[in-house]
Amino acid sequence: MVQYRIINYLNRFFPNPNNTIVNLVLRLIMNLSFDYEFCDQVSKDSILQKIVELLKVNQFRAIGISILYQLSKSEYVRIALTMSECIPIIYKLLIHFPEPIIAPELVALTINLTNLKKNCEVFALDGKFEKLFTRALKNNDINLIKAIKNIVTYIRHKDVQSVVSKNLIEITKLAFNHTTPIDYKLELMGILAYTESRDWETVNKETNLVQYLQQ
Repeated sequence: MVQYRIINYLNRFFPNPNNTIVNLVLRLIMNLSFDYEFCDQVSKDSILQKIVELLKVNQFRAIGISILYQLSKSEYVRIALTMSECIPIIYKLLIHFPEPIIAPELVALTINLTNLKKNCEVFALDGKFEKLFTRALKNNDINLIKAIKNIVTYIRHKDVQSVVSKNLIEITKLAFNHTTPIDYKLELMGILAYTESRDWETVNKETNLVQYLQQ
């Protein structure tokens, strides 16, 4: 199917008043999205924007997120999504997610998106980063912290660094607490590694960081 560019034939089904047809086409796209060549084809086609639009529809949101997660393994797709409404929509879904821990598919898509600097820049704008960081720390959401680490790694902007510095003591305590799960510790240490704070003396007084490192 991929070699015959089936993508050219799928585009005609969007938009469509028949929800059954939309669901069938989305499930076909989901199956094809495991093929990297298909992902690259989608990145150059207007169907990608149409899938993003379907995130606004409750009925198609779950499968839309799953499809975009698979597609966003391609760097070409991640670049194409930068120019769409995808990140603003995903940000709202993250912030307003009803459960403390973000659903795996949604946060996995976020992690993929933040593997591109331009996407990280969008997540860092207008206070978005602070709200995401606050939510991740409050709920000890390890997967959301992975996305946070990606943003901190790519973005050296003072606003991002300011948020990290403000939470530096809490991050350090969690990172070096023996009860913190090892995977969570590693992500937090990754954030600390890219921190440009000059307030380490205060952090050490509050956390005994140097003493811990000397053990």
